[in-house]
Amino acid sequence: MKQFECLSDPVDATFDGCSPMNTAGEIVVNGRRIAIDGGALDAETVAMLVGHRSDSVVISLRFGLARHFDPVDPINFERKTPMVFRTFPDGALFSLLVSNTRWDWGSPTISVEEVRAIAGLDRQSVLVLGDLEQRLADDAMIDLAALAAPMLNVRPGISQGRQHGGGEAGPLHLLESDRTAAARIGTPANARESRVN
Repeated sequence: MKQFECLSDPVDATFDGCSPMNTAGEIVVNGRRIAIDGGALDAETVAMLVGHRSDSVVISLRFGLARHFDPVDPINFERKTPMVFRTFPDGALFSLLVSNTRWDWGSPTISVEEVRAIAGLDRQSVLVLGDLEQRLADDAMIDLAALAAPMLNVRPGISQGRQHGGGEAGPLHLLESDRTAAARIGTPANARESRVN
């Protein structure tokens, strides 16, 4: 049997995505639990359930990703899978890359805290920005309005010369950047060994 990962909602931290759904069915929109009768669900309905305009940007937060809920294609309501959404009534669509996976967002900024909540990352994981791997503070805001989509990577936290934790922090834990992978793969083994000695 397939198990689904727990999702956190960045608006309501008390909703962990594993809470039991009621028999009529529930979705979570902007941190609010809303009972629905099942069937097909579209972006317009999700926006209107929380009093937003029908043309609002709706983002689906499932499986550790943030994806634009296409306003044209409805999805079938699944009682077994937590369905969590964020709506942006005056929003536009912005993109970012998190560990080489494209995310969508409805605002020109996203907080590190929101990225952590959506991806299911623990506090020991460190988010870094760009090829220079600038470490992001927990209270940082990430600008999505730049010409190129920002690239975030997840690194293990380091404290006093050792790595935190022993287990996986989430679906994006310990993925290396393209630059690091290219350097590791593109360097002959004897050259790597000579650098160590």
